[in-house]
Amino acid sequence: MDATPIAKILPRSPTEGVIARAALDQLVTTARNRRLTVVVAEAGFGKSTLLASWWEKAPCAWYTADQRDLDLPTLGRQLSDALRLRVPDIPSDVSWLAEGAAMLLPASTSSSPDDDHHHSRSSG
Repeated sequence: MDATPIAKILPRSPTEGVIARAALDQLVTTARNRRLTVVVAEAGFGKSTLLASWWEKAPCAWYTADQRDLDLPTLGRQLSDALRLRVPDIPSDVSWLAEGAAMLLPASTSSSPDDDHHHSRSSG
């Protein structure tokens, strides 16, 4: 079993010249009251920067999806690793997660993760 790359479960460090967006930063309070928050925008609109700032302020996990996540057991294990950074007591055996997801998905379902999409899961 391969180790989860740290770049998939930790946000990048903020870069210089980040524009402060107070209205968006305030939304972290709303996001904390929800089980799942998804941020969608075109490339270059600051999704990763915004979510990285939330990651520092809120109990959430960071996960960068890519093509390897089409393999459900790998996705389940790596999501568990991301969650375990914030909730250390999560069981390490998450094979049931991938098996359960596979049973819920129709055989014709396909997915195409994009390196630029990040998801924030609030423990809310």
